Amino acid sequence: MPTADATPARILVVEDTNTTALLILRLLGERGHVVRHVTDGAQALQRLATEPFDLVVTDWRMPVIDGLELMHRIRERMKPPPPIVVQTAPADAAARERAALAGADEYLAKPWRHTELVQAVERCLPRVRPATTPPPAPVVLPEVAPFHCVCIGASAGGPEALRAMVGALPAS
Repeated sequence: MPTADATPARILVVEDTNTTALLILRLLGERGHVVRHVTDGAQALQRLATEPFDLVVTDWRMPVIDGLELMHRIRERMKPPPPIVVQTAPADAAARERAALAGADEYLAKPWRHTELVQAVERCLPRVRPATTPPPAPVVLPEVAPFHCVCIGASAGGPEALRAMVGALPAS
């Protein structure tokens, strides 16, 4: 549940199965979040174009625009994109990889436990709501020789951040 000083997160639920949608709405609403619901990816894109959301929880298999295509479009159009939790029936490694490549920050295989959904959402929210604690003291590094190489790694959602960072570097 959000703390008294934290504003509730605005969460868009994209789910075409009514019972699953109602369960997600109830679970997240009980924790104080503002939760809205649409039934397919096309409706989600329309809603995201007119309202700000801190997080998207989406099904994979839906009519009109499925969850994978929705994630691609969100990552293309929204800067910065909100974290995305995808929940779907396939539980195999190939499905998880496809979801990660499409832009999923979290993956839940159906049937998931209530605590799994809540924990996935809670893991994503700090990415959009930084902690209110004071920033840490700057780290002072010892003098080092000039370097010739930099390595950067990224996980789900990271390729978009890398694209933006590398695109901002000067050609020299």
